[in-house]
Amino acid sequence: MLAQVSFAKLFDFELNETNCISIDLSDSNKLLLEAKMSNDFDLQQFIFNSIKTKNKIAAIGGYLEKRAIYQMSDVFKNQNQNFRNIHLGVDIWANESTKVYCPLEGKIHSFYHNSTFGDYGPTIITKHQVEGFEFHLLFGHLAKSSLVNLKENDTLSKGQFLCTLGNQSENVGWPPHLHFQIIIDMQNKKGDYFGVCNETEKAFFETNCPNPNFIIKSKLIP
Repeated sequence: MLAQVSFAKLFDFELNETNCISIDLSDSNKLLLEAKMSNDFDLQQFIFNSIKTKNKIAAIGGYLEKRAIYQMSDVFKNQNQNFRNIHLGVDIWANESTKVYCPLEGKIHSFYHNSTFGDYGPTIITKHQVEGFEFHLLFGHLAKSSLVNLKENDTLSKGQFLCTLGNQSENVGWPPHLHFQIIIDMQNKKGDYFGVCNETEKAFFETNCPNPNFIIKSKLIP
């Protein structure tokens, strides 16, 4: 049903082959392993050097990727100390302060600064309804200024300016990017939701957090 809905662009630029590269941050990427990343600065260098080398604006990818990079943060441990390592959204890596727009009309569901190292940093979750079907969109790794003057249930228009990408300090360690994720059932959470799951939980989260590419519409995302 949602495949027939018309969505506004997330950014001022198209997420296509002209402007973006597809980037693989999975634990099977040999180039990533050879880079021997031990901290967030190494990751930023890897991503933005990849973008610069191809003379592009941004890098995109990540849905259901199995990533070893999460071992840099304790945020991704569950109660059994097993790391969550399956990425549930799409990441768009771009310069800090890049503007992000709301893809369709809706409301502010909740927002929060998830400030633990390796978490989302400033986060906005929006709520939408199309022909009786309700779902949510999570925008993570934002500038702190994006949360100023927000109120829950504020009305959003399709295509309106929503937020900007944060820098690495605001992102609690991550290079500037947008984590963009669909969530059907918020499971009573506010201002936060799992962006990464354990392999044993993948079936549930793949259903609850489907591939957001029907909104993004990028050929660079499988």
